[in-house]
Amino acid sequence: MSSDHPDSSSSAIPAPLRPPASLVVASIVVMLAGATIISVAMVGLELLWPSSLCILMLLTLGIGLAIMLGQYFGTFRGSPRGARYATIGSFTCFFLIHAPVLILRKYTVDWTQPDASVTSLEESLLVVPIMVIASLTCGWINGRWAWKLWKHSQDHPPQSRSISLREVLAFCAVMGVLMIPTSYRASVNRSLYQANIAVDDAPIALPTGAQAIEYERQRDGRILVSFEIDETSFRQWLVSSDSDVHKHGGTLEEITSPLNVHRPDPSRIPLPISEGNTSVSQGLSVYWQTETLHHAITYDRATNTAYYQELMILE
Repeated sequence: MSSDHPDSSSSAIPAPLRPPASLVVASIVVMLAGATIISVAMVGLELLWPSSLCILMLLTLGIGLAIMLGQYFGTFRGSPRGARYATIGSFTCFFLIHAPVLILRKYTVDWTQPDASVTSLEESLLVVPIMVIASLTCGWINGRWAWKLWKHSQDHPPQSRSISLREVLAFCAVMGVLMIPTSYRASVNRSLYQANIAVDDAPIALPTGAQAIEYERQRDGRILVSFEIDETSFRQWLVSSDSDVHKHGGTLEEITSPLNVHRPDPSRIPLPISEGNTSVSQGLSVYWQTETLHHAITYDRATNTAYYQELMILE
């Protein structure tokens, strides 16, 4: 009498490779870096829109998303392709965090302060070595794992697995968390342009008779203001005790050749101040200087409009 015995050698399914603890730790670090890249890029989109730099931020956002997803699929789902993406991302993600941070600082640092700077020597000496060490370590760990998955796939082709509902919900939750900094900044970011405001609401001291007041606050902290006033009242205000011109010993000159001035313009936000969008041929020019800025008021006699502008002091 014979009995049937299953052939265990032919029906056994090879166990999938299990990621080592070092890879799990490196994966968490890289995914956090990718998530940070995404969050910083979204903040940059809110800050720089509609500047052409938004294209760079969109590209950065896409790279961060590819790094985060590639690391997840490569480590926790055993995808050889994801592991390769994770290896490449490990060598770049930490530098990709630093680049948009420097761009955001350029547009958010208050350049009216004497010690304003995008970065410092001490920071560079600390940040760059950390980025290099983290990139090499995570890249080497991911590279070894990608090679193991590739070798394993030669004998045992990976089986396709559908994305579960739990993973989709987790991804949506993570993206929602990453949008919190952008949402917060959008809620607290005060308007950079105001028109037809009262004298008391202006960002600088203005004469009481000023009308049609407009102002624009640049991302670097500088102010542009335009207002209408008759020349007699304007001259009286210049010499009054509550005028910044009087307090800082400003000089008054008659305009002898056309000057380009920049009036507040909401269509250029957040682009930096250009050489000027308005020309003044007849009128007055007033200049004075504080510790951090040059200040100028150009009075257009033809339209009875004064234009105030702040300029950085170049070393």
